[in-house]
Amino acid sequence: MEESGSQGILLIEDSAEDYQDERVRTIPMVVVTTSAQPYDIDVCYQLGANSYMVKPVDFERLRHALELLRRYWFSVVILPQRRSP
Repeated sequence: MEESGSQGILLIEDSAEDYQDERVRTIPMVVVTTSAQPYDIDVCYQLGANSYMVKPVDFERLRHALELLRRYWFSVVILPQRRSP
């Protein structure tokens, strides 16, 4: 969230209305950024982020971190069951 941090925060704010839709709430909001600033972290969680990840600068570490995140969301997290309309 360095230079364009405010744009990232605006994107999260803009998505908040959509996030009220029950169908959308099951989609995790994951922030992937280069900022480890406590203010940025706090604001993102206050706006509804489910996870905040600081990008490693090394590509292989980034790939590994994203793979762990994918495994977590698809193997560990239990999402609500879909309801019939």
